[in-house]
Amino acid sequence: MPAFQTHMGDYVSNTSKKGWLTSILELGAWLGTLVSGFMAETASRKIGILIATGVFIFGVIIQATAISSADHNSILAGRFITSVSSWLYALERANSKTVEWESDHSR
Repeated sequence: MPAFQTHMGDYVSNTSKKGWLTSILELGAWLGTLVSGFMAETASRKIGILIATGVFIFGVIIQATAISSADHNSILAGRFITSVSSWLYALERANSKTVEWESDHSR
């Protein structure tokens, strides 16, 4: 992947920076799990899924527009935002399935 190596530069060879490139997804997912329950309670689950979708699109746009070689920080930010929204969406769907299951089995 010479194009990726040219674009990311030091992030390919430096193990510390490569670790940040990978772990930023887990940090975003962690934040997404913390926010998801609050968002499901304050807004509806439907609104929560719409918000998560909008945040995901925003993160993808940030990653896609990181064109110059100096925009590796934009890629990190986009990956973080995308992973937050992925976990928000996953947990909102899991919460809605749990509610459906509980209402079906509580009768």
